[in-house]
Amino acid sequence: VRAAEAQLERCVRVASAKIRDEAQRGGVLLLYDLDDGCPAEAAAAVRACLRRVAPDVPAEIVFAVREFEAWFLAGGCCPGWEGDAEANRDAKGQLRTALGGRYSETVDPPRLAARMDLAAARSSRAFRQLERAVTRLLGGSDAAVRREAHE
Repeated sequence: VRAAEAQLERCVRVASAKIRDEAQRGGVLLLYDLDDGCPAEAAAAVRACLRRVAPDVPAEIVFAVREFEAWFLAGGCCPGWEGDAEANRDAKGQLRTALGGRYSETVDPPRLAARMDLAAARSSRAFRQLERAVTRLLGGSDAAVRREAHE
């Protein structure tokens, strides 16, 4: 746990320094695979770190339920896949199978994100939370995101 906290602090320091130094609008977006953890407990620990390290920088915390890759399933990146992406316990395995036995966590996400059906991905509650978090960091309103999702 100590190593994870130290890594979080380093990441927040770097991101917040960049925002301050460049007088950028925005903030820090922290995205975690939640697996089976408790979002309330995890968020409390992360918020404590944010208050300690960068209290003046806007920040949003988003938890991908189970795995970040579940959003690719929800977004139609695996033709023929059906089900509740957030209930899936092996989204990486499903992607690996759909991609012919190969899936790289560092190489494939940009390509999959480019072909995601965002309207379909919104079936994931956590994906909708990500959209709202990004909108808030960019100065938009949650109402605009909800309205767009229904259009």
